[in-house]
Amino acid sequence: MNSFKSQLLLVFSILIAAALGATVYAVFTATEQSIVRETRDELQTAQRVFSAILEDRSLQLLDRSSILAADFGLKRAIATGELDTAMSALGNHGERAGAALVALLSPEGKVLAASHTLPGTLVDDLEASGGEAFVRFIVAEDELFQLALVPVRAPGLLAWVGLGFRLDVELMESFKSITRADITFMFRRMSSNAEARTVTAEDVFGLISTLPEDLLRTDPDNQKRLDEARKSLRAHLLTESWFSQPLSFQASDANVTGLVSKSLDARLADFSQLRQQISAIAIAALLLSLMLALFFARSLSKPIEGLVARARRIASGDYTQVHRLKAAAEFMQLETALHTMGEAIGERERRIQFQAEHDLLTSLPNRDYISKVIENRKFEAGGVARFGLALIRLTNLTPLTDVYGQRFADDLLQQFADRARRLLRRGDMIARIDADRFFGYCDQLDHSGLTALTEKILSIVEEPFEAEGIEVRVELHVGIVLSPDHGASYDDLLRRAHIALKGAELARNTASVYEIGMDELHLRQIRITSRLQLALHRGGFELNYQPKVESSAGRCQQVEALLRWRDAEMGQMFPDEFIPLAEHSGDILLITDWVIREVIRQQLVWLSNGRHITVSVNLSAHDLLSKSLVDRLLGQLEEAGLPSHYLHFEITESATISDPAAAIAQLERLRNAGFCLSMDDFGTGYSSLSQLKLIPVQEVKIDKSFILKLDEQETDQRLVRSIIDMGHNLGLSVVAEGVENEASAKLLAAWGCEYLQGYWYSRPLPPAALEVWLDEFEEKRQSLLI
Repeated sequence: MNSFKSQLLLVFSILIAAALGATVYAVFTATEQSIVRETRDELQTAQRVFSAILEDRSLQLLDRSSILAADFGLKRAIATGELDTAMSALGNHGERAGAALVALLSPEGKVLAASHTLPGTLVDDLEASGGEAFVRFIVAEDELFQLALVPVRAPGLLAWVGLGFRLDVELMESFKSITRADITFMFRRMSSNAEARTVTAEDVFGLISTLPEDLLRTDPDNQKRLDEARKSLRAHLLTESWFSQPLSFQASDANVTGLVSKSLDARLADFSQLRQQISAIAIAALLLSLMLALFFARSLSKPIEGLVARARRIASGDYTQVHRLKAAAEFMQLETALHTMGEAIGERERRIQFQAEHDLLTSLPNRDYISKVIENRKFEAGGVARFGLALIRLTNLTPLTDVYGQRFADDLLQQFADRARRLLRRGDMIARIDADRFFGYCDQLDHSGLTALTEKILSIVEEPFEAEGIEVRVELHVGIVLSPDHGASYDDLLRRAHIALKGAELARNTASVYEIGMDELHLRQIRITSRLQLALHRGGFELNYQPKVESSAGRCQQVEALLRWRDAEMGQMFPDEFIPLAEHSGDILLITDWVIREVIRQQLVWLSNGRHITVSVNLSAHDLLSKSLVDRLLGQLEEAGLPSHYLHFEITESATISDPAAAIAQLERLRNAGFCLSMDDFGTGYSSLSQLKLIPVQEVKIDKSFILKLDEQETDQRLVRSIIDMGHNLGLSVVAEGVENEASAKLLAAWGCEYLQGYWYSRPLPPAALEVWLDEFEEKRQSLLI
């Protein structure tokens, strides 16, 4: 040991051992730091994912609660105080929506009916909401719920309806399977006051957690405040090598808090084999240093430096492998282990990132992702990127969900997404941004490509969809905008796409492209809808009556009731503008009820004056699909003592399209009750002989577009004469509207058209003016007979 060689070997051995020890320590330290950093990053990512899941559930709750709050039957039950009926509707809707909690509250926050005992702090939340829908986390009957409360308006605030999802271990275990993070909710247990249906907080905590039971401990001295209990648990977890982050969400009062946690020891345990391999390599290197000190020092430094660099790249978030080491097998194995670790961490991060940016049901991009893509596209192009956006709404998805269930609807959504993907060009994208809405991005689209785009979208639903052995057709509407023509930002384009979509729905068109001025039109439509509801409650409607003259006898015993509305702020409003808006908002049923009541009232006046006049009233598709229509009519007639033959009803064939079976059944009931039915606007739209055979009408009314220039157009003359002959052959009487001159009236009378209606005889008149006209018309007729 005293020889130079021995001393040199000893020195080299000590130096190599020290260097090797330092290197191994650096690898261990870098690896552990990387694991710690990645654990913290994954914890934050898991926190964001869980918050995104809660937000998605909040949107679902608000969407389903809003549908419930808009239900006319529920509004009527609440307005009339029929709490049993309202609660039944709540329960049925909650069951379809998968809600574990349903509630009905008065405008002041008093619980009218609920499936669970609710906390009294909701009253403060209602006052703070400003009358807008909101979501809170509450504790009810020692369970934790995510509750959405939505106002029921008609138009004023009638009540609040709420739907709630239960937050339980099953949800948290599902989240844990995705992110490998544990969730803990802490809340105060509640004691209930059955008479007041409200509760007060006690100083006893409840826990819902996926953590091991031996970790669920809080300091008994900190039981006065929930946040102190959470800090106590978090501090305890830290002593056990668990990292935690508080969950932030809005809860009613301060009775709920939460943590998301990950175990550092569990992560470090995954890499114990790596430590053992490094230790074995270090021992082997130390033994070999006595014989190969110089050579081994040179060969050792290079691979260790590579391993340290690899570990540092992993610690910095770079999981790619730059090159393979050229070294001994042990170092190659260590490098492979580090590479495998980096790939595993990178894959886990990519999976979490994908779930944060995509819709979990369809795997399509979500609203956040497509908004980033669009903003980046505009930024790259200097704000003048040319592309198109198509907002697609599956119009009948909600009715299909109500009939067949949520799982059936989920299957339809997945099929729709698959069909849409197959039609995408390179650079295009489609995202699901809402329950029944999709947003398509079409690169390099201009006005010349709009027709092709519309046809491509319609082809998605051209073939029926089949789910659970049931074949259905999906209906859709599309609103299209172009960039940069229609907006400078994603928010502007999305808002205008919504405006175009609503325009398509109101105009009963499949697709609509945004046009300059639609913003103002949209604002006007909103104002008209608001004023329309005021008119229903405060008055503003009136009826005019247009005579229908019997061509053979020259008598007038029938009129058509035509609705007129003069608004104090907006002036004279025309039915062509406000009736489609009323149908879209659901107010059309109230308008029809008002018209029928007013017609019955006016007929009683005429009967008392010795006038026997039959009045025709128009019915919409919404009226025909109202199950209570016939019963309401018969009840009103019975109350007034008016026979049913004094009322005729005019319907268009399009009113039977959405649900032909239900509409035809209603028409059969009307006819059996003694009402005369007439098919309006015959010769246009969907009208056909096959429909005349199915729809139980006694009369057809030729559309005025064929009558206005009847005396000039030979084509119109042939068509009109054919319609009259066809109607007579089917045993139907015929009415012609739009008679503007004597020549047309004579032609129609000669061809046997039973009734004539138009400005040649009279414009629509108020009741008093109509009575004067009838007297003058009858006097003129009598003079001609003499």
